[in-house]
Amino acid sequence: MLLLNLANIKLKINTAVKHYKKAVYAVYDITVKRSKDNAFFSYPCP
Repeated sequence: MLLLNLANIKLKINTAVKHYKKAVYAVYDITVKRSKDNAFFSYPCP
């Protein structure tokens, strides 16, 4: 029973980590895209 609980907890932690990583990547992606757009618009077009 204890072993099953430990496996369950580990699974929950792994799932939480996956969701956390997804969120971090999404925020990073948006930030990078936004900064690229800002850099693009802040420079005058040749």
